[in-house]
Amino acid sequence: MTPAEVRPTTKRVVSLDAARAITIALMIFMDHPTIITALPDFLVHPEWHGFRLPDLVFPAFIWIAGVSLAYSVSRKKDLDFKAATIVFLRRIAMLFLVGLALNLAKYGLPLRYLGVLQRIALALLIAWPFTRSKIRWVLVGAAALLVAHGAVLLLVGAPGVNAGDLSQRAANVSGWVDTTLLGLPHTYQGAGFDPEGVLGTLSAGAQALLGLAVGMWLIRYPDSVRRVGLVALGGTGLAALGWLLAAALDLPINKQLWTPTFVLVSSGICTLALAAMYYLADLRGNERWLSWLVPLGRNALLVYVGSQMLVVAARYTPIPGTEMRFFPGAGHILARYIGLAPASLALSAAEVAMWFVVAGWLHRRKIYLKL
Repeated sequence: MTPAEVRPTTKRVVSLDAARAITIALMIFMDHPTIITALPDFLVHPEWHGFRLPDLVFPAFIWIAGVSLAYSVSRKKDLDFKAATIVFLRRIAMLFLVGLALNLAKYGLPLRYLGVLQRIALALLIAWPFTRSKIRWVLVGAAALLVAHGAVLLLVGAPGVNAGDLSQRAANVSGWVDTTLLGLPHTYQGAGFDPEGVLGTLSAGAQALLGLAVGMWLIRYPDSVRRVGLVALGGTGLAALGWLLAAALDLPINKQLWTPTFVLVSSGICTLALAAMYYLADLRGNERWLSWLVPLGRNALLVYVGSQMLVVAARYTPIPGTEMRFFPGAGHILARYIGLAPASLALSAAEVAMWFVVAGWLHRRKIYLKL
């Protein structure tokens, strides 16, 4: 599909904004538990290998960013590619710098170089050269990145670690690359391994490309129930392929390593979910079912940054009359009355509700944070 074949679209896709809103709401809800040890297992990341609900949130952000990139490029398809690239690179640089600023606020010095926003920025940077390519080349690019990352994980060892040994967080080829390239003090908590590390960026880029391909497809066939059905079928196939390869190649589904199998499973689920939401809201005209989510989805970046800074502030703000800080102290105080797990879940839900209110207020005034 060449640029000329992609019809520009100005109408916002309700399902895409809603998907982004659900993702940021889940990220806040699951990322800020005050008493994590009290939560049920399905709401907590696995210790190492495995896949649970919280593991879907971050890859969904990257995948949705890829879909959104397709729509953004479609709306500006007449803009010279060089000029568009300059604008895009400025946005990526700003996103990366905001991520560094958040790291400084959260972890202090020495500065952690990589993180959530940095990974999104780098994944989109990888996807950008494919934005005016045909869909098949976008998919070929994603496959090449997944194969390259998988080959390194399975065939390359690290000092004292056999090739393909991914059993430990502290000793594997991904951690060795992070330590070598970033420096031990600049990895996550100085542990010599970064869950948003260098090697995982390859598969993160593939995830953005898979989202980009879906976005291109929906732009090309915006009103076809059959074509949306093919998207859903493709998502099911991706998820199944990820599970099969994890067993066949002994390549575990692991978020912290961002393994290719993890990308296939999470991208497949995201594809299937968006196809269902797109059919419901954008094809069948039931926008009202999802439109209440739109304000949060349109200001996802602002809400994410705000939620991160809120937690940082809460960690330093004392609760009057106690020696505790609001985070996580408020959860422990509430737990005296309703129990540990309900207290943690209630506070997380309250924060999500608060950001829904903030996003609604901003939406009514047409205030959006765009880089």
